[in-house]
Amino acid sequence: MPTLPKARRILYICDNAGEIVFDRFFVETIARHRPDLAITCTVQQTPIINDAVMADALYAGFDDDATVVVSSGSVYPGTIPEESSETFRELYDGADMIIAKGEGNFETLLGKPVHPATNTQYTHCNNHPSIRHMRNRT
Repeated sequence: MPTLPKARRILYICDNAGEIVFDRFFVETIARHRPDLAITCTVQQTPIINDAVMADALYAGFDDDATVVVSSGSVYPGTIPEESSETFRELYDGADMIIAKGEGNFETLLGKPVHPATNTQYTHCNNHPSIRHMRNRT
């Protein structure tokens, strides 16, 4: 993540409920190295497939630290900013860096004009057609 040293505000878009504990530890690691960084995590408004919601984030302990967790307001798979809450859109527009986890987020944000973004999909889906397409663009 080459832009992390310069970022001031990160929007971390969570994915699966089963991964929310990993998300918490990952966000805590970033915050430990950059205590001046404002990190906001988003979860889905309602359970969609197996996506994380606010209850999952609270269960994982996100309320124990300074990280802010908000609902995206979305009722669709992935992240569609124009279909999300006004709060989410403000966070999205104001972020210096967006970390979006998961295939649905990757597919719905692909091609959108976004800030420096990192999609963690690359680390475990290196052979997915959409990843090969992105890799071949460089």
